[in-house]
Amino acid sequence: NPDKTAFNLALREFRRQRPWLLDNLRDVEHLDYRHPTDGSMLIYGTRIAPDNSEQILFLANMEGAPATITPLSLPIPNLPEEGWRLALSSPTVKGASVNHDMTLKDSEGVVFVKDSP
Repeated sequence: NPDKTAFNLALREFRRQRPWLLDNLRDVEHLDYRHPTDGSMLIYGTRIAPDNSEQILFLANMEGAPATITPLSLPIPNLPEEGWRLALSSPTVKGASVNHDMTLKDSEGVVFVKDSP
């Protein structure tokens, strides 16, 4: 599938441009899953560049039924409400936005980036 291949390449390049993503999470970062699971495993979190140049917000449905969520409604401490742009999304996810409902099916995910001032 050419769309999936293009997404996989874009994801690989995104990670290569941010080698700090290989490091362990720091205290200011967040990783969790939606409680209760409601038939799907929705994992979400934030990462922050060591130089504070950008913040990453990610969500992924790792298994189960489709999960509908508004990213800004996630219980993440100190999550900024503005300045996010969509950096990556599974090819089948359309119109992803941090402040609107989106549905992620099994194995779908999105990544948003916010540049720090």
